Amino acid sequence: MAWIVWTARIGMTCYALRLLVEVAARDAAARRVWVRGLWTIGWLVMGVHFALAFHIQHGWSHAHAVADTARRTAEVVGWYWGGGVWINYAFLAAWTLDVARMWGLVRFSPAAERRWNITLHAFMAFMAFNATAVFGPAWWIGVVSVYVLLWGGLWRRSLRATHAGRRSDFSPPESPVQ
Repeated sequence: MAWIVWTARIGMTCYALRLLVEVAARDAAARRVWVRGLWTIGWLVMGVHFALAFHIQHGWSHAHAVADTARRTAEVVGWYWGGGVWINYAFLAAWTLDVARMWGLVRFSPAAERRWNITLHAFMAFMAFNATAVFGPAWWIGVVSVYVLLWGGLWRRSLRATHAGRRSDFSPPESPVQ
């Protein structure tokens, strides 16, 4: 059980560090390398977290995962609902898509990329909040606060870049005009 908890903590710590680097790093090339590296490591660790949870906690049974999630949700919020399993699947899928985007395997238009970044980080903040403040120990509220502050800094930086006409570090290169 400790492996399940610690892989989640390490994965989300990589996410927090990624946000910190995005907000604080001045050098665009170094920022790109560190952000992509931290994001990829966090994604890999969260993949291990999912595998461990399914192996140890659920015996590779989706039905068991749904039932267990419904039971835990009912204990915490009074609503017997197992759909959180699907939200966790979406979480890992979104992270996978973003890692693929950062490595140039998926391309978005600049406008779609801005919308994607806002949506992705809002979803990540929602998941971090639920995993810690709702389903985790109360002291994790401090961790969520750090995510919120870092995400706010990233948001401000993104708005400044948008208003200045700059593109994301992970945008596809412009096509040369012929």
